[in-house]
Amino acid sequence: MRIEIFGARGTRPAARRRGSVYGGHTPCALVRAGSGETIIVDAGTGLHRLEESLPSGPNAPAELHLLLTHFHFDHLQGLPFFQALYRRRGRVVFYSAEPPAVLRGRLSGFMTGPYFPVEFSETTARKAYRRIGPKPVDIGSVRVKSCPLNHPQGSVAYR
Repeated sequence: MRIEIFGARGTRPAARRRGSVYGGHTPCALVRAGSGETIIVDAGTGLHRLEESLPSGPNAPAELHLLLTHFHFDHLQGLPFFQALYRRRGRVVFYSAEPPAVLRGRLSGFMTGPYFPVEFSETTARKAYRRIGPKPVDIGSVRVKSCPLNHPQGSVAYR
C-alpha cells in the first residue's frame, strides 16, 4: 500500500511562497492498494494535483473511491473540477459516515447554481454512495472503517 498526500493545509489554499514548507493545497490524499484499488481521501484543492498523478486516457482507472471525512468547504473545493466526474465511462464511489441519501444531497447542494455552472447531477460519470460506519466496508482488498472525531459539525477518521 502506498499513501501520498496532495493537500494538508486547512481552511484555504496558500500561494507557493507561503505554502512551500508544508504545501499549499487543502486536504486530499491518495491510497494505492497493492491489489490496484485507487482510494482518495477528501476532495480539497490537492485533488487537481492528485488527478495529474493518475493514468489518463484509456489507462485511466475505471473506478475511483472517494472517502469524505466531512463536508467543510476546504475538504470539497476541488470536487467541481475533478475530471473523473465528467468521464462518461468512469465510476466514482463516494463514501462518508452519512447515509447514502444524505451524502448525495450534500454533494448536490455543493455543486449547484449560482455557485457552480454545472449541477452535480449533470456530471456524466456513474456515481454510487456508500456509508462507512464503525462496521467495516470492503473496497476491493482494503477493509475500511470510520471513527468519529471531535470537530465542528462532526468528522470522521478512516482506518
